[in-house]
This record gives sequence, C-alpha cells and structure tokens, in this order.
Amino acid sequence: MYKYRLNEDEQVIPEGETRPRMRHGTGKYTHEFYSYDGEWEDDAMHGKGLYKYASGASYSGQFQKDKYHGQGKYAWPDGRVYDGAWEEGVMHGKGVFTDIEGRQWAGLFHNGTGPGLTELQP
Repeated sequence: MYKYRLNEDEQVIPEGETRPRMRHGTGKYTHEFYSYDGEWEDDAMHGKGLYKYASGASYSGQFQKDKYHGQGKYAWPDGRVYDGAWEEGVMHGKGVFTDIEGRQWAGLFHNGTGPGLTELQP
C-alpha cells in the first residue's frame, strides 16, 4: 500500500501538484539481495514483519523505524538462532541464543552481547 506525504495543514494534495509515494500499511518489498514482508509506516518497516537476506539469514518479529525493535527471532544460515528482545537493531534484553551445536543459552543481552548467559539443560 502507498500513501502520499501531506504537510501538517493539508488534508489532500493541492490540485496540479505531485508528491512522491511512500509505503504505508501492509505489503511486500523485494530487492535483489533481500526482501521484507510486513507492516510499513511512513515508508519505514514498522510493526510486525519478516526480513530475509540473500545469505539465507532472516529476522521475524517487530520493527520500529526500519530497525529490529521489540520481540523477534534472528536465524543465521549456519543454524544459530537468537530469539528475544531487540532495541534499536541489536539484541538487548531477555533472550535465548542457540549455538551451532544446538545448545541454548539464556539471559540478559546488552547492546548485542550476552555476558553471563546460562546454558539451558535439555
């Protein structure tokens, strides 16, 4: 879906004037190296969505202004997975990391790192 950008005092675009369209609502955007299927707000990924990279990596979860933000799951092509909280595009908050050998580590992540994680027992 698309909408047109309006100035604060406008209800509609003045006759004869053109404006660029921006993505807004729900939809899919596909590029040569990535794709996004989800919610848009003012031409930014915002809300729930699925972002897939050409490498095979993917992120499924919440976005805020084009960044991973809220709850989400990032999967690397080699099998590693992080499922938990994100803030401004980095792992931040409570989450679980699954390593390449399938072991799971839980705890608090801070700015993309997980110092002091505890291994979960199967």
